[in-house]
Amino acid sequence: MPLTPLTRDQLSVARIVDEYADMVLRLARLQLKNHHDAEDVTQDVFCRLYERERSFDSDEHLKAWLIRVTVNRCRDLQRSVWKKRVALDDTPRADSASVDNSANEVYALVAALPEAYRDVIFLHYYEGYQTDEIARILQKNANTVRTHLARARKILEQQWKGELPDG
Repeated sequence: MPLTPLTRDQLSVARIVDEYADMVLRLARLQLKNHHDAEDVTQDVFCRLYERERSFDSDEHLKAWLIRVTVNRCRDLQRSVWKKRVALDDTPRADSASVDNSANEVYALVAALPEAYRDVIFLHYYEGYQTDEIARILQKNANTVRTHLARARKILEQQWKGELPDG
């Protein structure tokens, strides 16, 4: 059976997947603490992108949409009846690109933060967003984002120094 050429829409989605799949997967893993669920959410996010009727104003608009859909989809999964009844043990795994053990430790500490703190840390340090941009993406007040960022930094610093128990 001969291969059919990809349509323009399929090529566009393929480019977006190549560019943003790692970011979406990292964010989902941070949210869910389960690699398999994170893969499912990542696939679902890109399926929703493919089915989306409207276009994006810019690459930043697209990236913000992907982050927002990922966060929402993770929350939906965490609230599902299945997730509440079944607890699978999946310890955080290091990204294949990460070779530094201390980076894995920091990732584990960030993953253990409460959700609101985890989101702002990820978007600020991993994705490079400023607090005003994070506020827009998460639909929160900018001062709330700055407060969450400061509290998260303090918790991470205390945990890193061994002053607080993990979690």
